[in-house]
Amino acid sequence: MKDSRSLVLYYDIWCFAAIGLLVIFTGWSFPQQVFNTIVVMVVMVVTFLWMRRGLSQVRQNSLYYRLSWYLRLIVLGFSAALLIFVVLKQITNQGL
Repeated sequence: MKDSRSLVLYYDIWCFAAIGLLVIFTGWSFPQQVFNTIVVMVVMVVTFLWMRRGLSQVRQNSLYYRLSWYLRLIVLGFSAALLIFVVLKQITNQGL
């Protein structure tokens, strides 16, 4: 992998798209929200692990790569937070 910047850039664009999808999911029904959020989380975790393995060979510790890692963690955190929020909202609406 000679130039990993373009690969990282495409992944970062996917992270922003995933954040946008999570916002869109909040208007859907409960099963759709849970399913779609889990799908986004699985895709993000798989690509996160793949990128971590692939980029570990690149020995650059530049600000660009560090910000990219933080963006990935933020997207995974948003996905988990949204899933928890949706489940808690459903539980409180049903009065359990």
